[in-house]
Amino acid sequence: MANLPSVATKARWVWFLFLGATSLFPFLYYQPHFAKLFWFGDELDLINQIDNQGMLPWLSVAFAENFVPLFKALWGGMIFAGHGSYAAMLWIAWLTHALNVVLLAAWMFRAGFGRVAVCFACLIWGLSATNLETLTWSVQWSAILALTFFLGAVQLETLAAARDVTRRNRWARVLAVTALCAASALAFSRGVLTGAVAAALRLDPTARRGDSWQRRLFVAAIYLVPSVVVAVIILRLAPSSHRGVLSTAERLKDMTTFSVWYFSLNPVAPFFAIAPANWGIPHVTWAHVCLLGALKILVMAVAFRTADVAQRRVFVPLLLLDLSNALLLGYGRGGEDHWLAMSSRYQYNALLCYLPFLAVLVSRLCDMVPRHRGLRAAAVVLLLAVSSWEANRRWADLLPPWCDWRGASNRRLLFETKPLPPGNSLIGIPFLSNARGRELADKYHLH
Repeated sequence: MANLPSVATKARWVWFLFLGATSLFPFLYYQPHFAKLFWFGDELDLINQIDNQGMLPWLSVAFAENFVPLFKALWGGMIFAGHGSYAAMLWIAWLTHALNVVLLAAWMFRAGFGRVAVCFACLIWGLSATNLETLTWSVQWSAILALTFFLGAVQLETLAAARDVTRRNRWARVLAVTALCAASALAFSRGVLTGAVAAALRLDPTARRGDSWQRRLFVAAIYLVPSVVVAVIILRLAPSSHRGVLSTAERLKDMTTFSVWYFSLNPVAPFFAIAPANWGIPHVTWAHVCLLGALKILVMAVAFRTADVAQRRVFVPLLLLDLSNALLLGYGRGGEDHWLAMSSRYQYNALLCYLPFLAVLVSRLCDMVPRHRGLRAAAVVLLLAVSSWEANRRWADLLPPWCDWRGASNRRLLFETKPLPPGNSLIGIPFLSNARGRELADKYHLH
């Protein structure tokens, strides 16, 4: 009986699970719109590859700049397990998202963040409409999964740093963290960053460990092995334009610019939709980049300065992830329009990396409100309510046209248009013929 969790521990986990469940609100409330979504673009391409190559050979084939056999196994398996249901794919993506919110809440709470900070960060991350593409397109489940493994790995590593563990448990943790680093790298191309961040945490000189520096370096090298192996495979399979990104000053400039735009503008500019253009992506200039970048750095610096050691062990891996993600995106997308750095698919990661910093400052501001006659409690409730509403409100505007484009149009073409027109008019995949699209829909019961 002594090993049973305490009432306080159970209450905390109920609270964490509540935050995770709250993150499902947009998916449940706007279900009529989500029900219109259908297999789109890369999804149809992947199904076509499965049909042409067979499931097992397909797992080891690179997809664009991605070598993601773990994600492919899970995603492809879901097609068969869900009998071609796109709703099933969305459910698994959203449930994984809810799990990530729970993991973030547990991590922040264990690091000593107050309830206000935890609720603020988790509610905004869970409800934000800037996650539109990530949570409405099943291939983006790879990015969600990679962060699941990242959150698991960094929590195990930081927990090991804060506790005295036996030799046996110490190496069990090392193996568990290594497995999570490998899973992250095999689920998403930028999942290779998980191993690098875990290695950096192992080398943290402030961590309370009895390990020698030789042992720390050895463990850090173990964490890096999956990332290095996958990175080498990706580099060998990457398009030649990416391999030559550092070959000229002009390409290096494009890479640097894209990285700076990503780090400086996300998630602030898309969240507040400054002069929104396509799907909420705002029009910005270098003046916006400098101003918002300086604001982001200021928030992070002040939060880091006011945080204690345990909280900084949350900030450090998030900052490392944000910066390294910016560099990798610059490497891979440097030749594209710079405004694409604010694409919806990048906001999921950006929000995770920034919100805990902002949450600390928000919590400090709430502490300045007098407790007199419940004034502080009222201020906290109002703050969380307004923040949640602001994060969630744009779903109503963005979903109708998005779901028509990403679902209703192709559904009408494949299932309602008779006779099926010749040619390639499936939206999002111009190289796949209409006839082939219907053949795949019939064979795999896509609906």
